[in-house]
Amino acid sequence: MRKQYYNLHFKVMEEDFELFAGAVADFPFKGIEERNDELVICFEEPDYSKNLKYEILEEAKKYIPEISFISEENITERNWNEEWESHVEAIRVNENIAILPQWRVNEFDCPIKIIINPKMSFGTGHHASTRLACRLAEKYVKTRPFWLDVGCGTGVLAILAKKLGAIRVFAFDNNDWAFENAKENLELNGEGDSIELDLLDIDTLALPQADGILANLNRNLILESLAKFSESLKSKKGLLIIAGILVFDREEIETALKSNNFTVLEFIVEEEWISFCAKSN
Repeated sequence: MRKQYYNLHFKVMEEDFELFAGAVADFPFKGIEERNDELVICFEEPDYSKNLKYEILEEAKKYIPEISFISEENITERNWNEEWESHVEAIRVNENIAILPQWRVNEFDCPIKIIINPKMSFGTGHHASTRLACRLAEKYVKTRPFWLDVGCGTGVLAILAKKLGAIRVFAFDNNDWAFENAKENLELNGEGDSIELDLLDIDTLALPQADGILANLNRNLILESLAKFSESLKSKKGLLIIAGILVFDREEIETALKSNNFTVLEFIVEEEWISFCAKSN
């Protein structure tokens, strides 16, 4: 008998996707799909109840007051798998880098292919912030040997850093789903033994001294973490690549970087998103 799944659709602004992921991290979902200002969270039948949407709303509203419920649907296992795979596309970051699910690995011909089979759709390259971080990484990672991937999600930036020539990469996230998915993706890319991966929280972790930090997070977490990033990078005058920031927050981020002894080397923009590379002074 085929398994039954329930998709719950929520209205969430794109800039709040990461906050939603954190809010629902403890719910037993099977996957999350990004759409246009909408997130679809999928549950297997044994984990579903009629009150689940209200429980999710109650938790998510602590962080995203504007979130609202749209609809729900019941689907079979076969349909869910087909729908999920059809929405996880191969992404061309630029002429040299592509991010691809395993079932579409031959879709692009380029020097660097990163295979990402996501449990959730964050970190698959669909979001502009991921693509921006990848482009800056391509330019700067090779200049420094030891990089941290803070809040690694699917592990895409850690994998890219290693493929770009980093000697050592340490990646971590505080979500179980991210840790397990990153572990699988490291293996798929032949980096299971070459990248250090752990389940840790940046709030309680003392970051090691590093040559560079990759942090595709959100505005609030980046601002809260800049002092810790600065402490990690200051001895080697390291580089910080941050993404997950909206364009209209540019001045606030630049001011905060300067206050934490960083000099902005470059920023790049795609759609309404901006990514920075800054150097520790």
